[in-house]
Amino acid sequence: MLVQLLLFTTLVRCIANSLAQNEYACERFNTSSDDGWDCGIVPAACLILTTVNYRVPEKEFAINFRCNLPPFRNAHSDEVFRKVTSYRMDGSNACSTFGFGLEYLSFPERINSLVLDGYCLQTIGNGTFQDFHTLGQLELTGCKIQHATSDGFHSLPVLQKLVIEQSVFLKMNRDVFDNFKQLKELTMDNCSVIHFTAGALESIERIVVKNSVVHNISSIFDHLPLMLKIIHFAGVHSQQSSNLVLRSSDAGESTVHNITVVQCELTSVAVKNMPLLVSLNFSKNSLSERSVELVNLPRLVSLVLNHNAFDAVSETFLKFGSSLEVIDLSYNQISYLHPHALDAALSLRLMNLSHNQLSTMQNTIPAARLARIDIDSNPWDCSWLNRCRLLNPTLFNIFRYNKRYDVLAVWGIPCLLQTTSTDPNFPPFQSEPNVSSTSEPVVSYPQGKLFLQGNKISITSPRFTVPNTLMVIISISVGVLVSNVIILLYNRYRKIMQQPFYRLLSKSVSARDTATEKSTSFWYEVPVCGESNALPLNHIYEEICDTEAQRDIYDALNFNRDKQQQLDSASSNSERNGSTKSALVHSSSGKNEARALMLQHETRQNVENYKRPRRQQALLFQDKKRPIEEFISSQKLEDVPEKLKLEFTVSSSGFKMPAGIIKAGLKVNTDIYLGILKEKFIPWIENNFDEHQLVIF
Repeated sequence: MLVQLLLFTTLVRCIANSLAQNEYACERFNTSSDDGWDCGIVPAACLILTTVNYRVPEKEFAINFRCNLPPFRNAHSDEVFRKVTSYRMDGSNACSTFGFGLEYLSFPERINSLVLDGYCLQTIGNGTFQDFHTLGQLELTGCKIQHATSDGFHSLPVLQKLVIEQSVFLKMNRDVFDNFKQLKELTMDNCSVIHFTAGALESIERIVVKNSVVHNISSIFDHLPLMLKIIHFAGVHSQQSSNLVLRSSDAGESTVHNITVVQCELTSVAVKNMPLLVSLNFSKNSLSERSVELVNLPRLVSLVLNHNAFDAVSETFLKFGSSLEVIDLSYNQISYLHPHALDAALSLRLMNLSHNQLSTMQNTIPAARLARIDIDSNPWDCSWLNRCRLLNPTLFNIFRYNKRYDVLAVWGIPCLLQTTSTDPNFPPFQSEPNVSSTSEPVVSYPQGKLFLQGNKISITSPRFTVPNTLMVIISISVGVLVSNVIILLYNRYRKIMQQPFYRLLSKSVSARDTATEKSTSFWYEVPVCGESNALPLNHIYEEICDTEAQRDIYDALNFNRDKQQQLDSASSNSERNGSTKSALVHSSSGKNEARALMLQHETRQNVENYKRPRRQQALLFQDKKRPIEEFISSQKLEDVPEKLKLEFTVSSSGFKMPAGIIKAGLKVNTDIYLGILKEKFIPWIENNFDEHQLVIF
């Protein structure tokens, strides 16, 4: 027991010494770094927080690797990590002397996604990724690396996506990414200082750099890769040059179709020989009309140059052989537009000239397809706007602007009163020496005169006019009328669909023995008798005549007979006591009784009006039925003309009843059926069967 205790004490001391040495090594490295490189707080213990199965839903779990202990593997760990393909390693608590600590990962040849976060390293050592032969995506986030060389990213033959975010590089070699022959997407966001060349990336398709500092933006694109399709630079600052030249390489034509370089402090741009380029965006830079060179862009559709330093648009600016449809020149200082500047843009549809310094567009003839020119926030000349509206309505009608009537305006376009004698065929910066120009200071309304000669012309219009108000009233009236018609038609439709027809089914001779039964069907036939006095009623009722019906059950309008008798007795008593009735008329109760008597009288009249056509219909049906019954009862069935032969029954012993004859078209009701049984069926039974052996179903 004592021996074991001594061994345990010795082991603990060894581990403590090892930890102390490692911590000292971390502190010694960090405090002795050159060039002011500082990794920040020195960790108390080297620890790498690792997420296994990173970005795999329902399979993520976390483990910790201690840098001061050697990698450890056994059968259980091999079983757990054999199928893992993605890791995220947080090195914010790791010592900079241990590198990324990739030796702690099991089966590196199976990993295809790796995220390294928060590391502070002096350099990326040679052979760091030598075992990651299948790694397809690598991300560096929040890292600080003093020197990035091409040796550190060696042995990544199949890497297709590289993402570097919020990372700082004190120095980066230009050939740092030259070994990425299969790289297709490169993304850098909020990084510094970046230095690489895109020409060495043979398979690259997309390059995105945002909010970063680059060493030299022009050296990145010394020549474009053949597979590159998208270039997106936004908020990029170049330490050396602010000029950018994009052109196809000597190996072949470029396949770039989208170029965006926004807010990159560019002073000069040249884009040449790109047959597949569709969209070009150089907004928020310091470009002018003289510093932009566009050559051989046959498929260019959209050109965005807003928030730059353009002061004019010359005749040759848009002559780069394209099918340009949209151009945005807003937020510049354009004061002159050449009359023939748009002649080469035959496919132009939209043009934005808002927020510039234009006062006129003298002699400008728009292209046939040009449908919109935005002209807001320009110091337009009021007299030129009036002449343009009258003499060049094609150009004036495609102007788009926010109408204002609180200031001096022509058809809602704010303008200024000014007179100039400058030649419109020359821009302000190309004035001829022999041409003298005089200008008067700009004056505001109402001072000065709009036209020095001629009649006074009103150049403003009120916000609301009488025709507009009348149009609104007519529209509201028509809307109300149409809605009322729709509601009326809908109500009529419902009323028609719920209105049944009257039908009489007579079964008795006496019209008084009729009973009325309420039906539930909305689809009734017209009266079967075809008489004109059998009119359709407004209630869903069906009269069924029955010989056993009693007069007492008649209740056609759902009035109770006892209540009717009470009403009749009340009316008779009121007639006997005339004096009492006259006294009650003057009181409120008397008025109510009078109204009740009037309602009773109207109710009796309504009942009689409904009963009268029903009695008539019953009599018509009875008159039609009586000859048929008398004919059948007085003669035998065999003597009926227009005969129809029917077989009635067959016995189980094989005896067959003789065929019976019924008049064609005759409805077999209860009376006829009983007559057949009495005259044909019963005699045949009595003649052929014994009454003790007879069973009838």
